[in-house]
Amino acid sequence: MLMSCAFPPMEAGIQRDIRKFSTSRATFVLSDIAQVRATAHRVRAALADGVISRCSSPMAIFDGAVVSADVGLLKPDPRIYQRLLTTFSLSAPETVFIDDLKANVDSAKAVGMEGLVFTAASSCEWDLRKLGMEF
Repeated sequence: MLMSCAFPPMEAGIQRDIRKFSTSRATFVLSDIAQVRATAHRVRAALADGVISRCSSPMAIFDGAVVSADVGLLKPDPRIYQRLLTTFSLSAPETVFIDDLKANVDSAKAVGMEGLVFTAASSCEWDLRKLGMEF
């Protein structure tokens, strides 16, 4: 599963739902925000050192991140979605991309991912359940 989100700040309800969902599935960030890169690196180091647990940082709930500044690509360029799939050995048909911009979701769908336009945490959970995902 892929979760694209604006960070920081990440809405508390979204964090709760991602934590609930990520206990049984991998979650990733595809972000245009450079701060995500630095935060993700710090969180990975802190997790490895045992300084924090997976539940103590918003970024720690994700299994990985692709950041535009690192790869020189921006959403909705289809190549950034392909980069995410390749980097984390993901299968497009088994990946759900969630974003608040329809153009980004449409590009994810064009490379074979499922896609959901995020409007609220409650409707996102419902949409994921309609795709057959359980929490």
